[in-house]
Amino acid sequence: MGRPPNTAIVAARRQKVAQLLLRGLTQREIERALATQKIFNPDTRKPWSLGTINADVKLMEEVWRQEAIRSLADRKARVAAELEYLRRTAWAEGDLELVRKLLKDERDMFGLDEPIEVSLRASGSVDVNHSVAQPAGDPIVDDMSEEELDYFIANMLTKVEIAPPDQNVIEGELVREAHEESVLENQK
Repeated sequence: MGRPPNTAIVAARRQKVAQLLLRGLTQREIERALATQKIFNPDTRKPWSLGTINADVKLMEEVWRQEAIRSLADRKARVAAELEYLRRTAWAEGDLELVRKLLKDERDMFGLDEPIEVSLRASGSVDVNHSVAQPAGDPIVDDMSEEELDYFIANMLTKVEIAPPDQNVIEGELVREAHEESVLENQK
C-alpha cells in the first residue's frame, strides 16, 4: 500500500491536466505530454497512468460544470436584484414606461411569458385547468395603468378560484372600459 497522495502534487498535476485538456489534447496525448515534461508519479517514478488522467479529467469537467451553474445563477441573481432596484426607483418616480420595460426585461430573463397552468381540484376527481398566456406586445396588458393591472390580476385570480368571487369578472377590453368608467366616476 502506497503513502497518501501529496495534495500539492495532486493539485499541480490536475492543473497541468486542465491546461492540456483546454488546449484540446486527448487523454492519451495528455498522458504522453506529462511524461515528456517529466511530470511523474512520485511513488513509482513512472508516468501517470491513463486511469489517473481520466479521473482528473472527469473531476475537472464536473468542477467546471458546477462553476458554470453557480456563475450563471450568481449572474442572474445580480441582474434580478438590479432590475428590482431600477423598477422600485421607476415606481417611486412614477415612470410607468420604464417600469413596463423593466418588467419585460425580467419576463425575458426568466422566461415568464410562458403560459401559467393552474390546476384546481373540483368536487370528486375532476381537474379544472386554466392557462393564462399573454403574447409579447399585447396592448391590452402592456398599455394598462397600475390600477388596471391590479384589477386585471384580481379578475384572473377570481376566475381561477384563487381569490374570493366578490368581484365581477369581466374579460378583454371590457375590463379596461369598466375600470376606466369607474375611475372617471371617482374623479368627478
